[in-house]
Amino acid sequence: MFWWLDQMGALDQTLDERPEARDRPNPLVTGVGGGHEVDLRDYAAAGVTLLGHVRAAEGSRLWLTEDLEQRLVEGDESVRAFRESVDAYIARTGIVAPEEGPAARLGRWPSPSALSLDLAAAHVTSVIWATGFRRDFGWVDAPVFDERGEPIHRRGVTACPGLYFLGLPWLHTLGSSVLCGVGRDAQHLAECIAARVECPAARRA
Repeated sequence: MFWWLDQMGALDQTLDERPEARDRPNPLVTGVGGGHEVDLRDYAAAGVTLLGHVRAAEGSRLWLTEDLEQRLVEGDESVRAFRESVDAYIARTGIVAPEEGPAARLGRWPSPSALSLDLAAAHVTSVIWATGFRRDFGWVDAPVFDERGEPIHRRGVTACPGLYFLGLPWLHTLGSSVLCGVGRDAQHLAECIAARVECPAARRA
């Protein structure tokens, strides 16, 4: 996947060039067995119970959001968009690429998600909380955040002297938050810091 992103120049694209990508989830893929896409509905078919996001907890009961179907659809759309971008690149450049087999058939839709779950009644005795993380800048006392709580900057340079950001998604390009792309932003910020560059009209770049 990253090979194709690099070949297509996608890692160098800015958010201005791909505004629709800000909130699009990444395709679910794995390197297991040589690599393949992951369809969560296959887990449901194998007996795993898929649920919406947890919105509250009281005692042994969890209260859930009714967003399971929406999340599955968003995941499907992300995979479709990536496949189409690769196909368009191949057609545009005429490069020789292996023929890909037909897209894997999507699994069956899981049963409607429950809106609550009593862990004790369901005999759930262990919970692995593997939900990723969200950024929290609550400890930064500076007027450099927008209404969403996201830093206002231009390629990591803020309007606050001496305050910079690095490694954020779409700091400058799609590659800004991954190991193969963060180095360019780091070099840019190092040069700005050395030159004491400030950005009075900083905005998201």
